[in-house]
Amino acid sequence: MASSRRRTWFLVRLAVYVAVVATLALVKGGVGWRRIAGALKADHAHPSLVIAGRDLAPELVDVLVGKYRLDYPDLELTVRGGGTNQALQDLINGRADVAFLYRRPDADEMRLFRAADGDTAIVVPVAMGGIVLLAPQSGDTAALALPELEALLAGSPADTTPALYAPDPNDGLWQAFRGEAQPPASARVVLLADAAAVLAAARDGGGALGLASTLTLPADLAAAGVRAVSLIVDGESAPAAPTPENLAAGRYPLRHRLYAACRATGGIEAGKFLTHLAGGRAQRQVERAGYLPDSRVLRDIVLTRHPVGD
Repeated sequence: MASSRRRTWFLVRLAVYVAVVATLALVKGGVGWRRIAGALKADHAHPSLVIAGRDLAPELVDVLVGKYRLDYPDLELTVRGGGTNQALQDLINGRADVAFLYRRPDADEMRLFRAADGDTAIVVPVAMGGIVLLAPQSGDTAALALPELEALLAGSPADTTPALYAPDPNDGLWQAFRGEAQPPASARVVLLADAAAVLAAARDGGGALGLASTLTLPADLAAAGVRAVSLIVDGESAPAAPTPENLAAGRYPLRHRLYAACRATGGIEAGKFLTHLAGGRAQRQVERAGYLPDSRVLRDIVLTRHPVGD
């Protein structure tokens, strides 16, 4: 009888302790009730994970999802296509748990997440890609100086110079390239449906250039009838090609990241997948798949004697 009373008293104290900790987390720790409710409402008997944005890096996403599926065979995994904007829409509207993106959500998009969840989205970098200028395999554009590229982008629609083909801005590559939603009307830019259409146009477009990401291009560009144009950067002795080594060291200037995002109340499975993507094991999977993991990218080190906030 005494043992039973001690056990009951222990359970009562444990319940009080858990209630106090939860209250402190909500009131003092800044943990929103929506986040706690989101974690508690997950169906752990039938876990599921919906991932959006596959079109941004089809082969790499398939590798990462396939490896993850081996670790969690009971997890119901669904992969959706679409570019950056579509993946963000799926994430905000609850049609996806994780979204692959070419850019971080902007301030307006973060406000939508905050309105829905009381917090901004969680975003982690996964890999780095090169923004490549494609030319026909038989063309004579071996290298291009950055001022020449700027002149092309600032040109008039009446110019006779070849156009620059680019994918739909909703894909997200243009914004990663120029920091703007879409090309200005004066630029000699022709927008196409997707990366495959850009590759075909660069191959058959009579000398026009195409804009693409290394994350969507086939490994053998020559077999596809195109080649990557090297860039001449001021101060460098030789043109830089968009190789993983040049991207990692910053010698090739046109770079963009592949991000993965989930909602703050996205549940346990979304958080687990993002944690996995940022970890060393997934980063090695990125490298073995032939891509540049974010962990290998050279970062600038800034030294200052001024305290933070001054």
